[in-house]
Amino acid sequence: MIHFEPPFPGYDEAVGVMLEPFDTSNARRDSRRHILAAWEELNRNATLAEILERASDFSSGTIRTLDPEFALAEDIRGILDQIPDFSYQVRSRIVIFAYPGLQGRARYECGTQQWNNFENRLKLSPPSDFLEFFALMRDAQ
Repeated sequence: MIHFEPPFPGYDEAVGVMLEPFDTSNARRDSRRHILAAWEELNRNATLAEILERASDFSSGTIRTLDPEFALAEDIRGILDQIPDFSYQVRSRIVIFAYPGLQGRARYECGTQQWNNFENRLKLSPPSDFLEFFALMRDAQ
């Protein structure tokens, strides 16, 4: 088991920015393990951006990378904006969504083939509610 103490007072607050909106005590604890594992895997010789990129992979995207936000196409935003009671945000290259009583994230990153498939499905059959959105997202894999 990999374990290390936060390297400086305020570490949890600093890494909280990289975890938003998933900033929980478990996520902060796990982020230490992911960041250390990434640093080790990169032979302790990498930039912060490289470490965060690898740590993000380890954490299934919970840790934000330093990549710029992926820009959703206007037509995709227009489709998503029409879903009642649905909100979303792009965090780095991950779409995070919320619906009353539920928060989640797309199963794949923006810009990937799966994401492109999802965008195509949205355009062909725009969802009228959250359940249709979720079904399209699930089936676009």
